Amino acid sequence: MSGAERKTERRPDIHTARLARERRGGVPKELMEHSREQAGMRQKIFGALKDGPLTVPEIHATTGIPADKVFWYLMAWKKYGKILEHGQCGDYYQYTRAPEEGK
Repeated sequence: MSGAERKTERRPDIHTARLARERRGGVPKELMEHSREQAGMRQKIFGALKDGPLTVPEIHATTGIPADKVFWYLMAWKKYGKILEHGQCGDYYQYTRAPEEGK
């Protein structure tokens, strides 16, 4: 058996995956709502940062997102290189978007 034939044999059947989703009832509504919420948070926070670096309280004031959630999202994005510390303003660190790769 050639390598191409083995690859074809291992390829999952698309119809099987579709059937499994239908049996499960699709993607759970809670998961879809959570995903939408996260996308909305990202859009709001990144939108606030488009004009320059901001502190957590400033992002909270701009977006209306609770400060603890703003901080949680910033730390998660910082871990993955999406957000950078820019400096300090008083007792608070300022955060800015990291330059996007490939641009």
